Amino acid sequence: MRTACPGMCVRKWIIARLDLHVAACLLVCTGGQRLAGPYVIDLETVEPCPPSVLDRPYPLTISMKRSRQNPRVRYFDANFTMSSAFDETKTIRNEFASWSSRGGWKDNALTMKIPRPCSALKTFLPGISKYFWNNLHGPGGRVSQCPVPPGSYSIRNLSTDLQGSHISSLPAMFYGKWRMDSKICEKDACFMCVRVIAMVNPKTTPPG
Repeated sequence: MRTACPGMCVRKWIIARLDLHVAACLLVCTGGQRLAGPYVIDLETVEPCPPSVLDRPYPLTISMKRSRQNPRVRYFDANFTMSSAFDETKTIRNEFASWSSRGGWKDNALTMKIPRPCSALKTFLPGISKYFWNNLHGPGGRVSQCPVPPGSYSIRNLSTDLQGSHISSLPAMFYGKWRMDSKICEKDACFMCVRVIAMVNPKTTPPG
């Protein structure tokens, strides 16, 4: 049975004001998984979603490489083709699965629906939004804002360093191994999807 957080909880989760309301909602959504706190994200995989989770074909290729300076940081290149425009009429649907201590994924641990994605990303995640627009290229060169028309696009050297300003508004997360399918949907039809698998680990303070 799918359990989705109410709109107010999702909004506060996005801007990372982890008050009691949000904590209670996330505990319900994650089945009481261990508590959150300061964290580091160790990204394991960024890959296309399985075709079975999409309503339309989505040509996407992704390649990754590690940073020589920091083994936690990776850079990836992507090439993809959109069959529909990315604009304010679409909805981002993030579907999370948590890794069970008994082995295997627990699907639908948390579902987030974000309407008006152009405005939402710019408002709640300005660092990530700016970083994305600085690395997106289409047939006419760099694409710097919404809307993005249908067509073929590429991203080059997009960093997975999420510990800096890109996600500074999110001071705490639930620990553990997570899988996120991030979909872009038009009404009930999802036509883009990227799968991310990552470990959310407690952040340690250097001695001294």
